Amino acid sequence: MKQHENLHGFDVIKRFGNFLADGTFTVDSITGVVRTAQKHYNPGETYRVFVQARDRTPTDPTLSQESEIAVLEIYAGDRAPQFAKQQYSIGIPEDTEVENSVADVKAHSFKPVDERRSKGDLRYSLYVDGNGIEREPSRYFTIGEANGVIHLKKRIDFDDETQLRNHKLIGLFSLS
Repeated sequence: MKQHENLHGFDVIKRFGNFLADGTFTVDSITGVVRTAQKHYNPGETYRVFVQARDRTPTDPTLSQESEIAVLEIYAGDRAPQFAKQQYSIGIPEDTEVENSVADVKAHSFKPVDERRSKGDLRYSLYVDGNGIEREPSRYFTIGEANGVIHLKKRIDFDDETQLRNHKLIGLFSLS
């Protein structure tokens, strides 16, 4: 979910039927990312999450505006894929050729709770770790969408003071 320019916060409302289920999900008030808040959910249960955006700009709280921006249905039981390692730290020699592989990141996809459903294949993506909400691809590295292998796509020159010495990247995966 993206936050619009005039909105300054997100809230999540959790509902099962006609009642609230506190502590089931959380939402980042800046980015709008919805996350699970419990370790265990009832397998096979569908949880509905209503997300609202609230404009917190006015100093008078009675003037704030709200709007429902998402209704999510989450099927409990399917465990999300996980990276084999949470962080990778890699040293790359200056003489590394462009297109050479420099790292191999792996994620594990768990079987679905309902064996009649297919979860699809893992797809990898790589972005610069920036301060904003927008995802920016790296100018120096690329990742194989299907295999998680990271390749150098621009030559590294440690003598060039305009080039970064450290590259902080974020790897993501999704199910296709």
